[in-house]
Amino acid sequence: MEVAGKNLLNVCKLLFSLARTETNDALFSNEDISGPLLGLLRQCDEVSDSEALVYGVGTVKLLASNADLRPQLVENGALSFLHSLLSSYLQQGEVDVAPSTNIENVLVQLTAALRNLLEHSSLSSSLVSSGLLPLLARLLSVHLSHPSITFNISRLLSKLTLRRDCCEAVVSCPSFLPLLLHALTLHHSHHEILVRVCFILGNLTTDDDGVRYELCLTHKALSPLSSLLSSSLASELERDRDGTAVHEKSPDEEILIKLVRLLANLSVEARAGAEVASDKTIVGGLLTVLESLPLTSYSELSVNTLATLNNLSFHAPTDSYLLNHLFRLSQLLVQVLLEDNGEPLLECVRCYGNLSRHKTVRDAIAKSKVDELLITLLDSSRYELVSASCGVLVNLMADSTHRATLVSAAGVDKLLDVLRDFGSSDWHLASLVCQILWNFSAEGMTSSVAIFGQEEVERLIPLLHSYTEVPETGEEEWREHFIPVATSLLDRVLSHHTPLLPLSDPTPLPPVN
Repeated sequence: MEVAGKNLLNVCKLLFSLARTETNDALFSNEDISGPLLGLLRQCDEVSDSEALVYGVGTVKLLASNADLRPQLVENGALSFLHSLLSSYLQQGEVDVAPSTNIENVLVQLTAALRNLLEHSSLSSSLVSSGLLPLLARLLSVHLSHPSITFNISRLLSKLTLRRDCCEAVVSCPSFLPLLLHALTLHHSHHEILVRVCFILGNLTTDDDGVRYELCLTHKALSPLSSLLSSSLASELERDRDGTAVHEKSPDEEILIKLVRLLANLSVEARAGAEVASDKTIVGGLLTVLESLPLTSYSELSVNTLATLNNLSFHAPTDSYLLNHLFRLSQLLVQVLLEDNGEPLLECVRCYGNLSRHKTVRDAIAKSKVDELLITLLDSSRYELVSASCGVLVNLMADSTHRATLVSAAGVDKLLDVLRDFGSSDWHLASLVCQILWNFSAEGMTSSVAIFGQEEVERLIPLLHSYTEVPETGEEEWREHFIPVATSLLDRVLSHHTPLLPLSDPTPLPPVN
């Protein structure tokens, strides 16, 4: 198709106008117009025909949003065309200077078209292998201040980083991380960009300690992240006070959900976690979320917040802001426990698992009768809750001042039920139960029955005996986690236990005269 000049512009305008109407999609599909369209656009000069390209590439963008037309575009080489067009602009230096409005508009349409094409199942790998990511990084570095281009690239990266291999490809472009962090500051009022950038960074830090360290320590991510947390939380608190925070999530709540998830991921790495735990603005903001936003209305945000605090408690230095506010945190966790029995409850118990290493928290647990609730949760049908509760009880029973409740709340009997029900299928949980009983009986034991109870000892000994035989499955975990503590516990119980023997038949006495 040979078309040039004014005719080229008119044809592209006509196709764009047709593509904007959804009912015309069948026309494009039946006539397979995508092939001739891409052929026409390949003839365009990137600069002199830039206005025609705005409409032509815009047509590709619109057609790529249709699931039926997308395969035709891919088959006819839409990805290679867009790659070539972007490469040409970059090679000619057209994006490095103040570009014309038309070229900027072409780049907006081009990045949007790439994002729509990504909905095609096989295109993520093709986009990565084609070498487009370094080009997009270069484009973003020049046009980071352009909201539409930045937004489209953030949409594209949000989709790509759902895949592990694509995350690695994004990280291999060294400019992406600092550019994304800078976008948080540069577009501080553009909620859609902020949500996506936090989502991208959260994806990149899901499984990669190197990225966690690089973001936090090399690129000083906590500065823009703490500013964003403060501003978004302030807006959401005001919205909640006004009574408008009902049903649908606000843009600020969406930002907070993605941002706190990112903080949770960063906190997995020891050095990054120590930095976050020491940041007054971030930790204070997390505590405010639990303190001031209703759990029932902000369940997802609360879960992410609890998960972050749990991760932080692993690596928090002794002089960190987090550990300096342990009492406040423990009181907030009690509030969550009393209000919820869903996912926030589970994250809350997990958080107690780490924090109960500190006596301040153990004392608060006992004072608030949380220990009784944890023992009750041993009867839960949710495996995760049972396991998390056992983790806290291990630490509580290591403290001699907090052991009495295990007896008064029938905790030993419940633990034996857990050992019976899960023992052979989960050696890690079985080892936790044994560790609780070991800690519980650690001091001043003279009689197994006096410590555990007669019926409990009669249940415990045969259970432990039966589990000391090599299992058919999970032998490695059994040897590593269960056997060391189980055999030690069994030896202790047996060494302090004298079985009660049945009395012999009574011998009748002779009659007394």
